[in-house]
Amino acid sequence: LVITSPPYWNLKRYNENPDQIGHIDDYEVFLKELQKVWQDVYRVLVPGGRLVCVVGDVCVSRRRFGRHLVFPLHSDICVMCRKIGFDNLNPIIWHKIANASFEVPN
Repeated sequence: LVITSPPYWNLKRYNENPDQIGHIDDYEVFLKELQKVWQDVYRVLVPGGRLVCVVGDVCVSRRRFGRHLVFPLHSDICVMCRKIGFDNLNPIIWHKIANASFEVPN
């Protein structure tokens, strides 16, 4: 069993680390780097093992991008994980009003 919550793209300021994918500006490049993580997870899980991913979609402001956009991060993760070999199960939806804009220290 792997339980994780990946970075919300570049919406939060994460700890400075050269390997931190949360600082990538381009959404498609971010997804490609995130796919490498899911491939490693798939590799280390036993057959039938489970991946639990706590993630929300990414809303970007009009101020930052010139228009309001919602990037379907949860959906993109489901698609890439299915292509890797995971068996997608029904999602559990938690209607969360807002995400924090800061990282919680470990």
